[in-house]
Amino acid sequence: MRKQALILLTIISTSLYADSTHYEWGSLPVGGGGFVSGIITTETDDTLIYARTDVGGAYRWIGSTQTWKPITDWISESQCGLMGIESMAIDPQHPNKLYIYAGTSYFSSGMSAILVSDDYGDTFSIQATVTSQFPAHGNDGGRQSGERLVVSPVDGDVLFCGSRTRGVWRSTNGGKTWRRVGTTAFPDNRKVAFVQFLPTQSGDEQPSILVGLLYKNGTNLYRSDDGGDTWTAVDDARTDYMPHRCTVGTDVAYITYTDAEGPGTNGKGGIMKLDLQSGEWTDVSPTGESYGEVQISPSNAQWLVACSMSLWQYQPWRTGATTWGDQIYVSRNGGKTWTNIMTKARFSEPTVTWLKASAQLHWCGSVKIDRSTSGRTFFVSGNGIFITENVFASTPSFKMAVNGLEETVPQSIVSVAGAPLLTTIGDYDGFMYDTPTSRSTRYTPSMGTTACITVAGEDVGRMVRVGSRIYQTKNGGRSWSEVTGPLADVSYSHCALSASGNMLIVSPNGHSPYFTTDDGNIWTQITTIPSGTRIYPDYHTDGRFYALHSGRLYVYTYDPDTRQFAARYTAMSNGVSRLAVVSDRTGEVLVARGTLGISRVTTGADGTLKSQVIRVSSATCAGRGGLPCHLHLGTPVGHHACRDIPQR
Repeated sequence: MRKQALILLTIISTSLYADSTHYEWGSLPVGGGGFVSGIITTETDDTLIYARTDVGGAYRWIGSTQTWKPITDWISESQCGLMGIESMAIDPQHPNKLYIYAGTSYFSSGMSAILVSDDYGDTFSIQATVTSQFPAHGNDGGRQSGERLVVSPVDGDVLFCGSRTRGVWRSTNGGKTWRRVGTTAFPDNRKVAFVQFLPTQSGDEQPSILVGLLYKNGTNLYRSDDGGDTWTAVDDARTDYMPHRCTVGTDVAYITYTDAEGPGTNGKGGIMKLDLQSGEWTDVSPTGESYGEVQISPSNAQWLVACSMSLWQYQPWRTGATTWGDQIYVSRNGGKTWTNIMTKARFSEPTVTWLKASAQLHWCGSVKIDRSTSGRTFFVSGNGIFITENVFASTPSFKMAVNGLEETVPQSIVSVAGAPLLTTIGDYDGFMYDTPTSRSTRYTPSMGTTACITVAGEDVGRMVRVGSRIYQTKNGGRSWSEVTGPLADVSYSHCALSASGNMLIVSPNGHSPYFTTDDGNIWTQITTIPSGTRIYPDYHTDGRFYALHSGRLYVYTYDPDTRQFAARYTAMSNGVSRLAVVSDRTGEVLVARGTLGISRVTTGADGTLKSQVIRVSSATCAGRGGLPCHLHLGTPVGHHACRDIPQR
């Protein structure tokens, strides 16, 4: 995806701004904010740690730099649904080989695939498209359970994959083709929580397999001892809750249980310990809460760490702050007794400013111990990954492990010379950046998902952001005040400030836009512009705005005497509604038009419109700001920026 964007920006610059020759690419650092749904490791290579996210792809941990490397940014716009990672699996015999089960039901026509890499995730190929067999949905309920995809520890060509809607599947040729197994045990529309190979003995050709179902009040745990040909219910497995994850040791398995598939639950469940030789069950739950995962220390099999899942309990780990979320337990005797370390832990994040005083470890569906250390442990959450260097210490200290892992959902991005770079983000409002390489602070007051932000080009201290409310600032974001909107009990999808900042246009959901010239005291509806239309300001000509709708690019000019908008337009088929208004000159707009390329539209002094087509193979989004220049990718995978594109 980044490669596609680089090509697009290079073509624009060489066509329109010929003196631009140098680009530096990177991610705008947020430092948390996205939902990490799982982490995997392998016993055969202690250095390997991978993380998966619900809409932001997969990552590999780089221990030497303590950063995450994105490994799925090669996915194209047309296949963006593959950024929803359902499950991951390392080949135990060949740890360089990584498999990914990916797909999102509402993107890319539900395309689902098995991806494979032979070089630790540096490059991938699509091993099989499985949309019609067992479709994935990495952003569905239960996405923290798993892993659903596994590779046999004795034969790397044998894989099993559990699905959400069509049971369990087996491949005997490295994931190229698949056949369904156990249709009686695993009927349609009964979600698989995990598939787990059991420990093997020397000479074993077909290791046993456990499969757990996100299902309760009925059989939900099955075992196969013949390579998946036949399945039997595991005796005495509990059915009052649904199994969530399974961790195996030499002769035991720990299975966590919840009362719902998550991430939201009612907070009830437990941890069961299964003796793999005798079949005896032991309840080793610290409390009767729902649990995400248990991990066994690689240095001592009696030392365990467990995390609750989807609790909202007090976390007293930050002096002067009140946060709520999940709890962490450790045991030094195989689960006979547990200690809740959240009563002693401390959160001492050094760099992520917006999380320093309010970090919540929540939706913690997975925990993994770094096998290359004595106690470094990772915990997933709804806002990134938390890490402690020694979870078994008397007073463990936590911080974020999010460098390089940017998994937020961008709504809009604005770059105007003289102003900070402005972003808006789903769930986490957005950020102001003085430089594109440094973390920044989150907008305050918060309103969760901020849909759009706008800045006055001739008075860059004036900004407005909208979502469930309307907030404005006149001092560059140091303080924000709420503006009374034109309608009660509605949210807003877009906004635009005139160049001077004296006019604000907002788009209430389901209604035509409204404008005000007195900070919201009086609002007037613009009935000539359809509801849902994105409106963009000219940054230097006051009262001029742009919009794309009905197959036309419109230029609207406000007449203060009549309080009406005069409109000119030019035909613009296939145009993407996220226009790029060039911020350092007046009257210029870039429109991405898919396979038709990019249209550069200029407005003359007399209002006439001229259009120049820039030929590219395909364009889905274009952007150009002041110094620096930034690009907003159109797929919800994170923030990416280019820098050092000079003005002409």
